[in-house]
Amino acid sequence: MTTNVELNVSRDILHSSDWPLFSQAADVPRLLNMCACTMIWAEDSADRVAIERHVESDLATKINAVANQLDMSILIFIATRTLQPNSAAVRHFGLWRSPLLGSVPLLEKRWPETTVYCGNRIRIGTLGMVTPTALEWMLRLNNLFDVAVPVLLPRGVVLAEKEPLDLLQLAFPPQGCRPTPDFDWPRFSTRIAAIGGISLRRSNDYARSRVIVDFFASDDCATKVAGLLQCA
Repeated sequence: MTTNVELNVSRDILHSSDWPLFSQAADVPRLLNMCACTMIWAEDSADRVAIERHVESDLATKINAVANQLDMSILIFIATRTLQPNSAAVRHFGLWRSPLLGSVPLLEKRWPETTVYCGNRIRIGTLGMVTPTALEWMLRLNNLFDVAVPVLLPRGVVLAEKEPLDLLQLAFPPQGCRPTPDFDWPRFSTRIAAIGGISLRRSNDYARSRVIVDFFASDDCATKVAGLLQCA
């Protein structure tokens, strides 16, 4: 299988007409120069499983390279995309017990799950700090689960126990109760970039045998990320 890998860097996406999701977003702080390092894997095969296996292996290498060189921890933000019934069964399984997460490997840290109550519905979110041996699980989850966003943060950043709640409320405004399943990438990624971090968004275009991954970061951080992605 032959793969063509392309890297593009987009600057100031909060003001760029090429990025309407960001530039047309309302009520998003525009104090940072937000950038996107976009990697595109184009395969000559229509075998979806082979494409996923190859991309995730390459992506794990690149994430490790960025994390190691920039002294960052690897985390994953997990949430239910749609509002869930406020039932005993949903609350019992939550996220960490959900069979949809598969066999959860040993993580460096698990944050407590947080729940927002939206009338008779709920939405649940949490964070996990991933070890290198759990990268394969994280990237598989990123591809298959409702919301599973890889995040890289400087090791000196200490997140509060309520951080999953803050991120959940940012990702699904207002207050985590957005009735639609639309993830608010401008708000979420800007928050992560403001504390020196990077958030990853994956898009699958299997009809064209392509996988696209955006690394969202501030301008200074994105310049370093682009160089590392090019070399990894």
